[in-house]
Amino acid sequence: LFFEQLVYKTAGAYNYTFPFLATAAGHTVGRLSIDGSVTGTATITSKEVSAGALRDPSRASFGFGWGAEAATPAADYSVLWREEAFAGAGSVISHATPEGVYFVHTFSPDGAGFSAAPLPKDIVFVLDRSGSMGGAKIAQARDALVGILGQLRESDRFDVVSFDDTMETFAADLQPASPSQVASAVSWVKAVDDRGGTDIDGGLARGISILGSAKSNAPVLVFLTDGQATSGVTDSGSIRSNLVGRNTVGAAVFTLGFGQGADTHLLKQIAAENQGEFKQIYEAQDATSQIQGFYDTFGSPALSGVQFIYETANGTRVAAAPTGAYSGSDLVMSGVLPGGTTSLHLEVRGLAASGAVTQATDVDLATTESGSFAERAYAYTQIRKLEREAILDNATAKNATIELALEYGFVTAYTSLVVVVPPDWQDDPAPSAPQPPVLLARSGSGRNNQTASALSASGSVPGIGAGAVLVGLALVGLALAVGKRRRGP
Repeated sequence: LFFEQLVYKTAGAYNYTFPFLATAAGHTVGRLSIDGSVTGTATITSKEVSAGALRDPSRASFGFGWGAEAATPAADYSVLWREEAFAGAGSVISHATPEGVYFVHTFSPDGAGFSAAPLPKDIVFVLDRSGSMGGAKIAQARDALVGILGQLRESDRFDVVSFDDTMETFAADLQPASPSQVASAVSWVKAVDDRGGTDIDGGLARGISILGSAKSNAPVLVFLTDGQATSGVTDSGSIRSNLVGRNTVGAAVFTLGFGQGADTHLLKQIAAENQGEFKQIYEAQDATSQIQGFYDTFGSPALSGVQFIYETANGTRVAAAPTGAYSGSDLVMSGVLPGGTTSLHLEVRGLAASGAVTQATDVDLATTESGSFAERAYAYTQIRKLEREAILDNATAKNATIELALEYGFVTAYTSLVVVVPPDWQDDPAPSAPQPPVLLARSGSGRNNQTASALSASGSVPGIGAGAVLVGLALVGLALAVGKRRRGP
């Protein structure tokens, strides 16, 4: 099986993990080998693998491989690397076709110098303390929050809410993150224990009310729960609309679903509607580090109110929707320019700790030609944007996602890779080769014949991805060879 995947940059690094534990834990595989390569868009400054060896290193690429006989995987396989951050307004790759010029623009707040002085933030942590959080989960959540509180800067303001079917707060309003206030909050968090039902709407309402309506610092709400709404308002649509109505300060809402019982669909919708992200936290010994790692992706806002301005030689000018930029992550925009376009003027505007800033550059598209990779990267970033809209029950976005995924061969929430295994695979000493994998729309995905027109109509700005995606552009190509599974334990 050979496949390729774009890898997201988080906390300043790219990390690709092949999930051995989820696919082969406890099973002995007769022969197992991984052969892969990484292709970046900037100079790779460091690289490592969890097993095996690195090979063929160059400025922006390297290979890796590992293999074993009678292997019983005891850990996931991971590849981690770092690249130089793009300076100024960022970097562009493109691909000219008769239909138009596909382009992908990567902007790094680190490379532009804005991460050195992060924006002060107003942040409220909302922690589920319902009965189902009892035991290891509440202990791990407390430990993670204690660690995060210790990372706050003195220029930040914060508060903590714990909820079940009632609400309690550390303070009545936002507090400065001074050493004494953080120490008091740590003691308060350590005393939080499990009880009662789950009033998700009430917890969100209390948290967002503390942030108020007058924006001062970058506003952030972090919401962690392990269950479904059982108290107060329990209708998902009402919970969502209530939060949108109350979020007059424009806070970014980051949600965490702890364990398999969490209402992940609702949490994804809440994050998508409020400029945040969702993270699934798995019940395991490293749950504390999972939570802290998620915080690291947004804990240092570098720019707020970000706008991307694109101007072609014929005067076409397009502004992307505002979004936030965080230290350690890149903002990636993509679009299609009119056929024959040879130059592009782009600007990135936003609010930094020092005030309003603009980064600008002129791009000669002949020097950024990157072949079909740029077109596929464009398609993938568009799918990411469409999936974010589809999670809000947008049927047009869902159909557009399916159409684009099938055209370019991407596995998404609505498409599946199917491998047909020959019936003699287990017993024949020389089994037939499996048929090539086939990508199919998942049953019930609702694909119809209107998807092509729906795709052309998606997004608020024709030709440009309207929502920036927190990703980095690096490609992993992976060949996975699996021999027949041995009989026995």
